[in-house]
Parts: sequence; structure tokens; C-alpha cells
Amino acid sequence: MSKLDIDRIEKELIEQEHRPIKVISNFLNRKSLYPNDLEKQKSTKKAILWNVFFSPGVVAGVGGMVALISLFVLIKQNSIMLEQNKLIDNQK
Repeated sequence: MSKLDIDRIEKELIEQEHRPIKVISNFLNRKSLYPNDLEKQKSTKKAILWNVFFSPGVVAGVGGMVALISLFVLIKQNSIMLEQNKLIDNQK
């Protein structure tokens, strides 16, 4: 393998890192770990971006919030329908 292939593979492995502590340490130490390699520094930024916004915990949390908001909206909708039904019954 050539030096370029090894560098490319290292860059891709840095981007694919999924362990939170390792991602954070790579991001915080990116300038000292890779002083002359801007591609690897960019890879650490991509890894932390994906880890912060698209980790399983974040996805599950956002899904839970959507579920709770939907539940609130449905409860509110039912109370409005009950009021409307009472008004219709009073008109008869």
C-alpha cells in the first residue's frame, strides 16, 4: 500500500469513529494530532458533527419529543371536539 492509500484509510476511519469519548478527544486535539493534515482535521469535525446530531441517543430523544408533542396535540384536538359537540347539542 502506498502512503496515499494509508492516509485515505486513516481519514475515513477518523470520520467513521463512533465512540463519544474518542470523537471528542480527536476533535479537541485535532491540531496537535494532525498539525499538517487538513483532511484529517476536517474528518474530526465531520465525526463530531455526526456524533452530536445523529447518534442513536439523539435520534431516540427527538423521536420521543415528536411523540409527546403529537400526544399533546391529539389531546387538545379531542377537547376542542368535545366543546364543539356540546355546542351542537345545545343548539337542538
